[in-house]
Amino acid sequence: MDLSKIRNLVLLGAGAAGKTTLIESLLFAMGATTAKGSVEQGNTVTDFDEEEIRRQQSISTAWASAAYQGFEVNLIDTPGYSDFQIDMRYGLLAGDAVLQVIDATRGVDATSRKLYALARERGLPVIIFVNKLESEKANDYEEILKAIKENLSVHAAPFAYPDGIGLSYKGVIDLIKPQEVPAELKERVAKAHTALVESVAELDEALMNKYFEDGTLSAEDMAVNLRKGVASSSIIPVFCGSAKDGGGVTELLGSLLAYSPAPLDRGGLLAKDLDSDSRIEFVADHGKPFAAIVFKTIADPFVGKISIFRVISGELKQDDQVRNSQRNATERVGRLFKMLGKKQNPAERMVAGQIGAVAKLKETLTGDTLVAGSRNLAFELPPMPMPIFSIAIAPKAKGEETKLAEALRRIEEEDPSLSHSAEAATHRTVLQGVGQNHLDVTIERLRSRFHLDVAAFEPKIPYRETVTTHAEGQGRHKKQTGGRGQFGDCWLKIDPLPRGTGFKFVDEIKGGVIPNQYIPAVEKGVREILEEGILAGYLIVDVQVTVFFGSYHTVDSSEMAFKIAAHLAMKKIFPEAKPLLLEPILSVIITVPDESVGDTMSDLNTRRAQVEGMDGGTVRCKMPMAELAGFLQSLKSYTKGQGTAEAAFSHYQEVPGNLQQKIIEEARKEREAELAAK
Repeated sequence: MDLSKIRNLVLLGAGAAGKTTLIESLLFAMGATTAKGSVEQGNTVTDFDEEEIRRQQSISTAWASAAYQGFEVNLIDTPGYSDFQIDMRYGLLAGDAVLQVIDATRGVDATSRKLYALARERGLPVIIFVNKLESEKANDYEEILKAIKENLSVHAAPFAYPDGIGLSYKGVIDLIKPQEVPAELKERVAKAHTALVESVAELDEALMNKYFEDGTLSAEDMAVNLRKGVASSSIIPVFCGSAKDGGGVTELLGSLLAYSPAPLDRGGLLAKDLDSDSRIEFVADHGKPFAAIVFKTIADPFVGKISIFRVISGELKQDDQVRNSQRNATERVGRLFKMLGKKQNPAERMVAGQIGAVAKLKETLTGDTLVAGSRNLAFELPPMPMPIFSIAIAPKAKGEETKLAEALRRIEEEDPSLSHSAEAATHRTVLQGVGQNHLDVTIERLRSRFHLDVAAFEPKIPYRETVTTHAEGQGRHKKQTGGRGQFGDCWLKIDPLPRGTGFKFVDEIKGGVIPNQYIPAVEKGVREILEEGILAGYLIVDVQVTVFFGSYHTVDSSEMAFKIAAHLAMKKIFPEAKPLLLEPILSVIITVPDESVGDTMSDLNTRRAQVEGMDGGTVRCKMPMAELAGFLQSLKSYTKGQGTAEAAFSHYQEVPGNLQQKIIEEARKEREAELAAK
């Protein structure tokens, strides 16, 4: 395979911008399909998941590979909604360039800015397609161009110009190839063409001199230097049209083949040597040892697990053995294939720069590195968004807890941004995701794929309990019921530790007043109480507990007796140490349209948030986790779904006194209700 003939393009865009529809038009133009599907009819190539069809939106990354005029064109369709952003971030690992779709009815919004920044962070050049020019709500094209230059890149240059906007839209004029231009557009088109030529001339001093001398550049000068300019991001091509009716798609396709970068045009990718902690650069080279990164996993109901990967160097053939360093596993490669959505087309081998798929790798998951030989390597991965939404679930049918755990494990193989844990107080499963839609989709997949109906509950906020001062006291357990009795006696003291320290147990017993064999039982008793909580049933943290005195009975003492004694001592001294509740605080980055910044700031002021900085439509703050769910619902409302938030755990801090009493009282009522139910 000639590496110069490979085009790996990742499509980015806000939800409903038209990425999937644009792929339909591109595939049809290349002859890869005989008819264009539509999102509304649920028959597109890349939105084939049952939930995607039902919701009429992309919720996971899909790949369409097509051959056209000697080129191999790989189109990676990514979700546009922030709930499914991890698929989009991992999809970027497969690309040599980004095709960013901007909705002409919305223009350059906060999401457009964010997606462009993500592409540039990955070092990928960007090509822009302004879509939906046929819509009566479409904004003026020149205003959109201006916004692209101001908000995304000063290097943006128009490669196409629309013949009309909205109801007057007739098609697209190619600014590179000469063609007939309607009289009323000649002045505008000439101006746009000049802007494009000047952008090329600015790439090179000799070109600039030639432009000044001749007043223009030859087609050959334009072609050679456009390719260099796009690969280096010195030029950001802007195309336009209508993905729905195919307008502007032919011009876009021709330019993608001519000017977008091939694998060789990218710089090397860095991998970490897990043995030496050094960095190794990999370039697209057939002759080098094999290395690849898995950017998507699909749980196919018929084939099983499918791993989709980008070959970084070397080549891969069926029956090869490869190493997965992260899992310390050797995998045998079965049948290789390329995908056109869900359709699988066999392939004999995969070489550097190509994208491929293989079924039934036993250990490999999304984000894993595969290499030849015994090397321990891992390519660098994008940051994982924190699952900031959560819901508690439990099977409706009794005895299906194991089935639920297995189903979630398989879903998480596809989606690394999803996680689950056990809720200690209720033993229910807490499902954690990036957004409410993310959780809803997961629950629906449990039903449709695994035939599991679950009940949903509000999860508990993971508050913590701690102390603020020193206290000490005795726990004495003595029981005599005939025969051998029970006796354990220990004195404990409790002290606060710095926030985030956790728990420390100290043994200060002297003179054998408590024999050594019973000290672990005392510690175990202390730990059990820490896990149960005393104030409101939450984990006790940041405390040091010291056993410093006690007594024992040569016959009646036992490990159980000393564990119970520790329980009694903890329940006595903890309330005397001025306990309080701690709440989790999150670092939150909020992105909103510029017109929604004021509403966002007002909303944050009502939610105990501490604003730390603001840059345009991006606000950074610290916010209690307890406030986040309400804020996200509100954010969705006043930004009309365009606002997004990313959160990461920051620290624990004291709950304000008035709220503390409310939480403790609610916990008391819950415990009483549970006891009454028993």
